[in-house]
Amino acid sequence: MIPSPVEYMCYNGGDISLPPGKYAYIMAGNGIFKYAETRYMKALVPVAWTRIAGLANLAPRVELHYGRLPGWLLSTLYSDAMANPNHEAVYQIAPYGDKMHVYRPSQVNGPSTSCYTSDLEPASVIAEVHSHGTMRAFFSQTDTRDEQGCRFYGVVGCLNSIPEIAIRVGVYGDFWRIPAAVLFTDTGPFLNRRR
Repeated sequence: MIPSPVEYMCYNGGDISLPPGKYAYIMAGNGIFKYAETRYMKALVPVAWTRIAGLANLAPRVELHYGRLPGWLLSTLYSDAMANPNHEAVYQIAPYGDKMHVYRPSQVNGPSTSCYTSDLEPASVIAEVHSHGTMRAFFSQTDTRDEQGCRFYGVVGCLNSIPEIAIRVGVYGDFWRIPAAVLFTDTGPFLNRRR
């Protein structure tokens, strides 16, 4: 029998920790949360807000193990996306040696679709960002269905006017929207789109 990667906890205060390869649903006084840790981050995202008597409250959070990513990564991504602003494109941010790089996996793109194949080990990708071209930066139902890892996800849009970016942290199918400045030292050419 394969051991389950899922733990279930009741939060009474204090630190949360899990063995590698596990994630947890945590009942707290103010709702249900999902927690996971990768080599790059710890993330606690809300799943449902509710009152549960007798338990301590939690707050969503993300902690980066190695600090924020350099903003020039977004400028690199923007320059590439502008080469064909009427089509979507997918980018992955992962380390190469001791520095982070923007990778453009092999892909076939259209005005509102992108199909790609990555050569990167999934656990090595800290963030995946895709372009909506000239459309707004928003997370579609397709994005939510496809983005099932434990990493940061982003979308950029309005490339033909005032470029914008939206970022969220994903924990195996549950998400929490965060300002781009939580992940990047600066947002380069992009305005942060919160909603």
